[in-house]
Amino acid sequence: MQSRKESLVERLCDVATGFGISWILTLTVLPGLYGYEVSLSKGAEITAIFTTVSICRGYLWRRFFNRITERKYKAMRFTVRGE
Repeated sequence: MQSRKESLVERLCDVATGFGISWILTLTVLPGLYGYEVSLSKGAEITAIFTTVSICRGYLWRRFFNRITERKYKAMRFTVRGE
């Protein structure tokens, strides 16, 4: 099991690499496929918006599945104790 610090380092690495990859894709895909020229700063802004949304989405999904797991665990404990 990871410590909180290890989990934080993992998430920071994940977000940083994801941001870098997304920024490069924004700077290459938008002009290459759609003809929309993007400056470095605008590309960073676009990427920051999508990164923020992605972090929020990931957090909400994690909380959702943790809640499901918690309910299953509580149901299992009740079933075992109730027998």
